[in-house]
Amino acid sequence: MLAFVTPLHILDPGKNTSGGLKEGKGVNKFIKIMFVIWCSFFLVGFVEASYGGTAVSMAHRLNHEEIPTDFEGWQLWYQQDQSYIKRTFGFKRSGDIRILRQALEELRRRPDYVDAPDGFRVFAPETSGQMQLLAAGIAARSPGFSNVSWMSLYGLSLAPEPPDMHPDLDEAVEIIRDLPLNAEALKGFEVYLLPYSMGDTGGIGGNGYTFIAAPLEGVLMVPHYLEVTLVHEIGHHLHFRYMPRTNSAGLQRWDEYLRLRDIPWKGAGEAMTESWAESSEEVFSEDFRVWVGSSRQKYFGDLAYPEPSPWTGEKLREFFLSLSEFKPTDSEDPWMTRSQSNHNH
Repeated sequence: MLAFVTPLHILDPGKNTSGGLKEGKGVNKFIKIMFVIWCSFFLVGFVEASYGGTAVSMAHRLNHEEIPTDFEGWQLWYQQDQSYIKRTFGFKRSGDIRILRQALEELRRRPDYVDAPDGFRVFAPETSGQMQLLAAGIAARSPGFSNVSWMSLYGLSLAPEPPDMHPDLDEAVEIIRDLPLNAEALKGFEVYLLPYSMGDTGGIGGNGYTFIAAPLEGVLMVPHYLEVTLVHEIGHHLHFRYMPRTNSAGLQRWDEYLRLRDIPWKGAGEAMTESWAESSEEVFSEDFRVWVGSSRQKYFGDLAYPEPSPWTGEKLREFFLSLSEFKPTDSEDPWMTRSQSNHNH
């Protein structure tokens, strides 16, 4: 890029370096302002050239365009939004965040399926992809998150999968409706079906929500993948909602479960690890899947403890179905708490 060398004396035109008369104060101020403007245009042009020349705010775009419905569109929006953020040096970030949050909440108010006014809600892969894009735009403008990859969720890397691999909305709804849970247990529960895979992880969730990943293309997944993953994650939702380890009532219910299962308390663990196999929360969710779900797929043999006897299994079922009789804890916002660790696989 061609640049001009500015004589040093223009920075203080009040000094006469050529023997002429000293400039007036008004002229001095005008020249200084013009110099600042010239420098600003030079820097903006340099930054724009450095980042491909196309910089469009995601927040501004929402006023004129529909959010894309496929990965190529989402990727383009995010890349051009990143160029905009770098070009503007972080100006207007708070206003952008407000607009992006409003758009995200609007999508959240319009699920692709809702089971009665206060029932569970399911979001199709296209909608979940749009919401992931908006959440990434918010994170890119938030302190401490600007360097986090937009293709990640709760620290897990995302990879786009073809549409025929995406979790099916109708199947997910049928799986949930077949569970013998009352409406209170699933009140406001949100299911986000993703157009992305998450490596070895099929699902992730917490109190009031779950994200269900697409299976990896070309990789042999577990039988009845969507049912196994979704019902397991609903198990996590139940223990977060009715058995929080932050109060005495929740701890008492955990003690009851652990005595019934005859296992010790072990904290959460990452998927496909020994700590996952020992985790009480993972054992809980697998027990829930087998004894409350359709049971088309029994235990996989990947837990650290023996399978319960049929008698114990029936007692576990009774325990799980009784949980909604207790006072629930408030659901979490899955998009605004996506950096926190209070979730399970």
